[in-house]
Amino acid sequence: MKKTSRFGTRSIACAAALALAAGGLAGLGGLVRSEDAVKASAASDPDYYYYESDYSNAQAVRDAAIALNREIEAEGMVLLKNDGLLPMKGESGAKLNVSVFGKSTAAIAYFGYGSSDSMAIGGEWTRQSKPFYDAFNNSAFNINPTLKAFYQDDARSGSGRIDGNHSSADNNYHGSLDAFRAGLPTGETPWSSYTQEVKDSFADYHDAAIVMLTRVRGEGSDLPKTSLSSWGGSKLAGARSGEDHYLQLDANEVKLLQEVMTEFENVVLLINASGPMEVGFLNDPTHYLYT
Repeated sequence: MKKTSRFGTRSIACAAALALAAGGLAGLGGLVRSEDAVKASAASDPDYYYYESDYSNAQAVRDAAIALNREIEAEGMVLLKNDGLLPMKGESGAKLNVSVFGKSTAAIAYFGYGSSDSMAIGGEWTRQSKPFYDAFNNSAFNINPTLKAFYQDDARSGSGRIDGNHSSADNNYHGSLDAFRAGLPTGETPWSSYTQEVKDSFADYHDAAIVMLTRVRGEGSDLPKTSLSSWGGSKLAGARSGEDHYLQLDANEVKLLQEVMTEFENVVLLINASGPMEVGFLNDPTHYLYT
């Protein structure tokens, strides 16, 4: 997307990928349940079985589930907009030096709530996902290590989004967001938290910026239509307005995108979400992102 504003002309190529949500992990649950044959009677004769497993053991079930999830993820990635930036390639095979932005890059959303949460269908046996940054290993990209360390340090970049049971030590744990019906913070890092050291690191990783925005939803967790700290209370920290809903860009995300568009010529926007997010700003030059 090319926009001309007080931030200059910048190119944003947007790729949206669904997180590991209900589809992928429900498939895992179904495969796990098929591990044991269900017998029509107590007879041991296989002719009495009315369902037989396709897999000989639990490891075979897991291997098939992983392969299925990879297929679902590959087919679930959607390129929303591309002004010719993607695919990116370095000259003569050289690696590109890129800066990856967004607090959620340190803990991306792999699933939503309810039955799509791996804790609900397989416990720790299924929760063995790899960090987002590992996707850049052996790739065509070198990622900014200073920026990566900044997001991984909650003392500097904040604790991030609230997922599931906010009272749990692991706030990614399956639970409810009932306490947050009035407003749910995105957890994006305020621009004021970026130190000069972090900003200076952009110069060496300036071929492109990759910005991740995350939204999480799911079973039993309706999303708020307002951005309030409580009913009748003040707006959330980081909210643009108390009347904004959860699917809109909040103030911290707007500032992040504005600063990135000012600093970088090439910008890739990655939507990491287990449900919808409002992305009208990709085609709307009057959107508040550009004011």
